[in-house]
Amino acid sequence: MKNMQGFCLPDLSSRPLRLSIERSMRATPAAVFRAWTQQMDRWFATPGTVVMEGKVNTVFFWEVQHKGNRYPHYGRFLRLEPDQLVELTWLTGSGGTRGAETVVTL
Repeated sequence: MKNMQGFCLPDLSSRPLRLSIERSMRATPAAVFRAWTQQMDRWFATPGTVVMEGKVNTVFFWEVQHKGNRYPHYGRFLRLEPDQLVELTWLTGSGGTRGAETVVTL
């Protein structure tokens, strides 16, 4: 399946599970969008490990280091609507998503 920009979306038909979480935040939509597309190393990733452009269909990579272990995260942006929507695939190495491509939508 392709999105509106013509890029291939992951096939999740064999993984029909879905999880939704709602959170209220004291942050503007612009700040949340920036945090997920430009500032991952300020709140989640280990500084110096982020490779990210913040453009649709571009891949990203970062690591989280915790208790001497390294946890790689990677994926690509599926949809970006400034200050409105971020949708990306997410894979976590070291057993996190067990190689399954998941989709995160904010």
